[in-house]
Amino acid sequence: MKAIAGKESAVSFIENYEFDEAVLAWFDWHVETHFGQRLSEKEIQVVVEGLKDYLIFTIISPHKVAAASKLVDELFHAFILHTHQYASFCEGVGQFIHHYPVRKREVLGHQTPLENIEYNEHYQAIIRTYCLACQASDLDPLTTTQVPYLFQVDSLLPKEHAVLFDIQFFQSVLPKLGAHHFMINE
Repeated sequence: MKAIAGKESAVSFIENYEFDEAVLAWFDWHVETHFGQRLSEKEIQVVVEGLKDYLIFTIISPHKVAAASKLVDELFHAFILHTHQYASFCEGVGQFIHHYPVRKREVLGHQTPLENIEYNEHYQAIIRTYCLACQASDLDPLTTTQVPYLFQVDSLLPKEHAVLFDIQFFQSVLPKLGAHHFMINE
């Protein structure tokens, strides 16, 4: 994704950042312990790229975004727990990136009333993240048949642990909400 004016340095720093092996080892252990699955090195790199996308979206968006992936969120937790590495990373980015936990699992789908979406900050963050992920992949969020990268990451997990979204849902609500409200003008 093209960096937003004034954010080029932070975006470049994130894109080129190499995660410490201790962070990745803790994440690998956590996934195996909590989800009963070991990820290959290639799969861990998929999650790393998903986290980088999420962190970039956090930097460039003036509004909250959502991790949109259980695995990306778990890697973010592992990173935060390694406080020295995380503090150094935030210094390199030029700002502290806060983690906003979701208090309960809120399911966003076809059964969610539109008025709930319009006034729910978490739902708005998920939709914003979908639009940014599409934008980063040069996909039109209203017409794409391809799931954007960040939203594919949890396909590595068994279905009962994954956070999976139906892009047709996003495409059905975006015209009503105004897709342009969720995009970044470059």
